[in-house]
Amino acid sequence: MRKLNVNGLSISYMEKGQGSPLILLHGARDLNERIPSSKVLIIPGAGHLVHREVPERFDDEVREFLRSVS
Repeated sequence: MRKLNVNGLSISYMEKGQGSPLILLHGARDLNERIPSSKVLIIPGAGHLVHREVPERFDDEVREFLRSVS
């Protein structure tokens, strides 16, 4: 697959056990390898609504990412 020239941020989550979250994490890491300026962030303990569960951390990470690519 070809490399993409875009900026991207993937904020992912992991839950205990096996299932779709691990597949989503694999997909996020795969995209991270293909998008040079991307970043994968794993926030332990956060679920699918990470922006609501840990809003301060989410906001800080998004701001930092935007600063790094601007």
